[in-house]
Order: sequence, then structure tokens, then C-alpha cells
Amino acid sequence: IITAMVLVLLFAFLSDYKTLVSGKDVLSVTENPPFISTLGSDPDFLNIDPSVATQVEEGATPITLVPEDYAGSTRNSSTPDIGAWEINGTLSGDVLYPTLLAQAFTGNNCSTTARTLTVSLTDVSGIAAGSLSPRVYYKVNAGSYNSAQGTLSSGTALNGIWTFNLSYLAAPMDVISYYVVAQDIVAAPNVLASPATGFAGSSVSVITSPPTSLYSYTISIPVVSVPTSTACTGNTASLTATGTGISTYAWSGPLGYSSTASTALVPSITSAAAGIYTLTATGVSGCSVTTTASLTVYTSPVVTASVNSVTICSGQSAVLSATGAVSYVWIPGNMNTSTVTVTPVSTTNYSVTGTNALGCTNTASLSLMVNPCTGIAENTLLNTPIRLFPNPTSGSVTLEMPFEGSKEIVISNALGQTVQHLYSANNSETLHLATFPKGIYLVKVLSPVANTHATLIVE
Repeated sequence: IITAMVLVLLFAFLSDYKTLVSGKDVLSVTENPPFISTLGSDPDFLNIDPSVATQVEEGATPITLVPEDYAGSTRNSSTPDIGAWEINGTLSGDVLYPTLLAQAFTGNNCSTTARTLTVSLTDVSGIAAGSLSPRVYYKVNAGSYNSAQGTLSSGTALNGIWTFNLSYLAAPMDVISYYVVAQDIVAAPNVLASPATGFAGSSVSVITSPPTSLYSYTISIPVVSVPTSTACTGNTASLTATGTGISTYAWSGPLGYSSTASTALVPSITSAAAGIYTLTATGVSGCSVTTTASLTVYTSPVVTASVNSVTICSGQSAVLSATGAVSYVWIPGNMNTSTVTVTPVSTTNYSVTGTNALGCTNTASLSLMVNPCTGIAENTLLNTPIRLFPNPTSGSVTLEMPFEGSKEIVISNALGQTVQHLYSANNSETLHLATFPKGIYLVKVLSPVANTHATLIVE
């Protein structure tokens, strides 16, 4: 009982039921049958009165395997009666609504301007044509209704395929709602609306009330946008797509770039990677949209870092310098000038980040070695110091020894290893150090008169 009540509520009109079981019960009708008797013991129990006009008369479709009725009487071979009995009664006027058997669109729902609908309609008297041809009423979102008149593209007025060309201006993700109206050719036409619930109208062109529920589809073109982007050479550029209804991404760009991610990443970018990047975004229904975005690439600065002495003794200072940018930050110390003076207590690695006028950055680094210089401090004996100049040096250095006699000259590195050994009877010698590694060296001069030493820095 509950199921029956639900069916009655959902399918209050026979046309609703026919739409539900599309292709079946096409010739079903609704009326109060003119039975001769409803008394079970009566010989005419549930027989149709042949003298009363009824839709049962000639309302069925012939079935080859059923040539006779329940009583063995021969059925009409072309227009048999509905039901178990062939009554040979009185034909009723056509009170049957046209039947919508099927509908389909010829293309997908990607177009924002048009779509073609085909509908299969049947009617026992025939579907009206001309200005009364079937119509599709449609609207975009909550807008006003427009209508498209159908054209019989195949079949006949009794059973044919009708084509409707819907034309509109819509946007991606808009909803198109519609319903179909058809009438037959009888004087007081039977007007079909599908869906039918809530519909009221006297013809295809005179609509009092549209259905309360409608067929609908969504313009399934994805909505996508990609802002322009900038990047500095050597860094990773990114172009990020945002939108709705997107299932796949396909990027293309300069230098053969391609990606299927929502965000296009271009690593270690060069100036040649600048230009237009194209994104094709495809939705779940197969609709796609293409958009472009530009990528501007700025040149990063070439930052260099130098120090006036790569090795210093503990307690001494060194000057660090940077070039190639307009502003700088040194780490450690967070110093923000191009030239800084530092006095580290131990060997320290310094880095400097330079920024140019375009906002691009680059980094350079250096290492400053701090040597305790233990045991190599200058000293003199008998007030006879030696003199080295220039000091620091990057090539040759003059050694002055202001005392007479033979002299032994020993040069050793910071590890105490002897790197040069020579003898001299002169008061001055030129030491050639161009092949020496950078660092701090100890120069000893040994003689019968004086033993002395001095520190030498090779840059």
C-alpha cells in the first residue's frame, strides 16, 4: 500500500509514468472503463459495453502470436482492442496525450552558445506540425524562458524523431533547464509536457504554468585562470592555475616545456625560458578550455666576495669586500655594506647575499683562516732585526739582514715544515715565493752574530 501511495505521489500523470518506463506501455490510456457488469456471477462480468465509446476500442498494437482474444474470437489484425476481449464496440475520440519515448543531445555539453536536442514522439492521431510543432522551452540559470520549435527529422507524425536547436549565451558552469511540449492534431488537442508535474497549458505556444521540475544540464567547461609570473635566473619559476571543474592539466611553453601538474614549475630558469606558457584544462565531461600566461625572467646579479688576506693571526682583522649588486648582507654578523672589517677568533666561513635593482639575489662565499701564530712572533737578538717587504706578498719579497757574516735562511710553513733553505753572505736577498701556497710563513735567519726571525704572509 505504501509503495502504491508513493508511486501515485511521484507519477500523478500517466505521461510521467510513460516517461519513467520509456519505450514500454506506449499505448496505455486512462479512463473509467464502461463495464457491462462488475458482478462476478454475471455472464457479462467485466465485459466492455460495445455501445459506449471507449479508448479500449482499436487502441492496441497487433501481436502476431496472439491472433485471438480470451474467448477465442479473432482479433482485428491492424487495430485490435486493448485488453482480453475483442469487443467490436464504439471508437472513442482521441483523448490520449502524445508520448515522449526518448530524448538525447547530439553533442556534449561544452558549448556556451548552442546545443541540439532530439526527441522521439508518438501519438495515435499524430503530432501537430507547422506553427503547432513540438517546442522545447529552455532558460539559462534563473533567466527567462526561450523556446525552439522542432523539426520532424525522421519518421512520421504518428511516430517520429523531432530535432530542436537550442541557442543561448551562457558561461562555463551555467545550468540550462528545459522541458518539452507537444500536442496532437485533434480539435481539442491533447497537450504533452515532459516533465509534466505542475504544467498547465492549452497548446505548445500557450503555457499557463511551466513544470515545477525540469530537465537540466550544466555547461561543463572548466573555469581556469593563471596570473602572470616573474622569476630570476637560476631560480625555479612557478605558474599556478586556479579554477573549478578541472580534472587534468596540460602545460606547454618555451624550450619544449611541458607539465601535467596544476602548478607549472620551471627549475634553474634562464632568460631563454621567458615567454608565453599555454595551459589546456579539461573537465570531467571532456570539455576543455585554453588560457595563457606570461613569464618574465630577470637576470640575477653575479656576486663576488674577496678578502684582503685569506689567513690572519689570532687577534688580527681582515677586510671583506663584495661586488656585483646594489645591496649586500654578510653572514655571520648580518652586516649590510659591501665592505666590512671582521676580527674572528677562529677560522670562519663567510657568505654574502647581493641584491640587484630588479630584486634578484645571488650569493658568494669565502673562508678566512685564523692561525694562532704561536712561536712565530718577531724577535731580535743583539738588536739586529730582519726586515721583509712587501709583506704581505704574492710574489717576490726582499729580505734585509743588517749584520755581517754568513747567514742561513730557513723558511717554514704554519705546520713547521721547511719549504725553502738557502745560505747567503749578503745583507739583502730576494726571495721568490710565487709558487708558494697562500698562508703564513716563518722566516728564520741564523748567523754567528744574530739569530732572528719574522712572519711572512703570502696572498
